[in-house]
Amino acid sequence: MVFQIKKKNLLWLFFGTASIATFLIYRYLWFVEFYWLYLCIIGVLNLFIGIIIVRYSGFKIITILFVIFGLIIGQWWFLELFFARVLWRLGGFAP
Repeated sequence: MVFQIKKKNLLWLFFGTASIATFLIYRYLWFVEFYWLYLCIIGVLNLFIGIIIVRYSGFKIITILFVIFGLIIGQWWFLELFFARVLWRLGGFAP
């Protein structure tokens, strides 16, 4: 029996794997030398896969919501960094 994977499902698999990998790198590999580079590369890859999924689905609302949810989980490090910078700037502590 041959196991065939549809292109759409393969894209979701890559997207989910990239989201989980980014989350795991952020939580557990903070001591690695090129930590931020790894996070950025996987984050950009995750974003591009998400864009391809949304375009491939025909811009369905449920697909867009799942991609946004996956990006929030996978790119939490970026959201934390962004909100920390905003709060620093609003509090007058900006470098």
